[in-house]
Amino acid sequence: MLAGSSPPPQIIGGRIAAVAVGAALVVGTIGCLGGCSGSSSDASTAAASTTEAATSAPATTEAASTEAQSPVTSSTKIPGATVSQQNALDRAQSTLLLVPISHDELVDQLVLLKFSEEDATWAADNCGADWNDMAAQKAQTYLNTTSFSHDGLVTQLEYEKFTPEQAEYGVSAVGL
Repeated sequence: MLAGSSPPPQIIGGRIAAVAVGAALVVGTIGCLGGCSGSSSDASTAAASTTEAATSAPATTEAASTEAQSPVTSSTKIPGATVSQQNALDRAQSTLLLVPISHDELVDQLVLLKFSEEDATWAADNCGADWNDMAAQKAQTYLNTTSFSHDGLVTQLEYEKFTPEQAEYGVSAVGL
């Protein structure tokens, strides 16, 4: 979900504040990856806090246990990539190491960070993410903070720009 966009009505509630705080940390950390005006330890501290918060919730499914084992690695160099494509790819991979998001949401985030639509799309297409796994991780993230029905969580993942197939896979992968 992009900063400033409203969640669907079914997830508004007391526990969603934890998701909002986590999202704020991720957005702040992602912004700092490109260069903060503060010290470089600010980004490290924010990333450590985000990682600690993400790993402190109990893992109740196989999808949750794979959350820390992302197939995406930072600094993958693609032969023939332009400098701007490589920079977008680096940012995409850094983002995916912090938060599970969909392909289209990743493109939107990169464009928000002033990468061109073309470079952002190229980076999302070449980042090596398993989008089904990202949907499962995102589904588990939601279940760690609030309750959903199967259809409600599918709808939420589709709102987060996962395809219907990815959303269904993600919800099924967490046992809902």
